[in-house]
Amino acid sequence: MSHFSVAVLTIKGGPTVEDLLAPYQENCGNNCPAEYLKFYDETDEVQKAWAKCQNRDEYDNNIKQFARDYYGYEEHEGKFGYWQNPNAKWDWWQIGGRWKRKLLVNGTWVDSARIKDIDWQGMKRAAAREARVRWKKSSGSESF
Repeated sequence: MSHFSVAVLTIKGGPTVEDLLAPYQENCGNNCPAEYLKFYDETDEVQKAWAKCQNRDEYDNNIKQFARDYYGYEEHEGKFGYWQNPNAKWDWWQIGGRWKRKLLVNGTWVDSARIKDIDWQGMKRAAAREARVRWKKSSGSESF
């Protein structure tokens, strides 16, 4: 799993950020909308493990219970496996998230803004200032 900033562009009265990100949600907590999920068949793995299982009585001699309890798999159309979004890119998000206040609008750092209101040049100047400060702090440093 990577962590990165993402710009999600919305239009007034259009889909929400949540709606736009839904197609890329992981199935953590089984709360991903079903329309984005694919069933991954792990029946062969379960059957091979069941054939070698020495303690079947712990699973009431039931392969379905074994698949569920040992692997966390469920049964679907006679097969064992799990559901996941093949297009998953995120498991959690929050506006601002881990990188809060990265957009400059009217001299204030904010989490969201209209594109036309963002001070791109001011952000470049601030980044250059920060880079100079970091460079000066690291100059002559063995750790740099």
